[in-house]
Amino acid sequence: MTVLKDAWLETHWDTKLCRRVLGLCQGNCAFYEWALELQNQNALLYGNATHLSNAQLRNQLEANICNKLTIPVLRAKLADDLTLKKWIEEVKHLDDKCLEDLTSQRKIMEDLYKSSKRTTSSNKPPSSRTYNPSSSRLGTLSEAEWTLLMKHKGCFKCQKFYVSHQSKECTDGAPEASSYKTLTEADAIAAKPKTRTVAAVGTVGAVMLSSVLDSESDSEDEMALF
Repeated sequence: MTVLKDAWLETHWDTKLCRRVLGLCQGNCAFYEWALELQNQNALLYGNATHLSNAQLRNQLEANICNKLTIPVLRAKLADDLTLKKWIEEVKHLDDKCLEDLTSQRKIMEDLYKSSKRTTSSNKPPSSRTYNPSSSRLGTLSEAEWTLLMKHKGCFKCQKFYVSHQSKECTDGAPEASSYKTLTEADAIAAKPKTRTVAAVGTVGAVMLSSVLDSESDSEDEMALF
């Protein structure tokens, strides 16, 4: 076999293959598949000085397992006198458990993501209002109208701004589709209750003027007495 290898394989093939064996890491591969690959590559070096013994191969495997498997293997405290075959089977079991946990966690995350998307979609107002012109009923509110009604204390049923009721208490009913006009910011501002600041100022002014007149009248009466 040695003569055959020397005759057909390239020069220094054993050195190159040994470097490959020593450089193989588990990476994202399943542990058992990676361990078999390493054993197969090492078997080609049998009879060569670079061939790894079972003890050396175990050390090589243990030193290059992936990060997620390192802690479980250390915690398992596998006996040093285990055969290479038995040691590989024990680590394979640990790797399978890690993969199961990872799959379970991934499924939980996917379910949470799908659930959050459904919740977001159900809470999001529609982007545009649609209705059939031949129908007397309006479609859903557009996103802009929905925002306006929220901002200006409106009712989503009668679609009036600054009302004291909510949709479930509304007795006015929805507006007719045939005469409906899209809600605007100007409509909201126009519906906003007017303040009575001017009237209040006028009232205060009148009271002050009356007080002044009464004061002047009292002064004139006092002068008349002298």
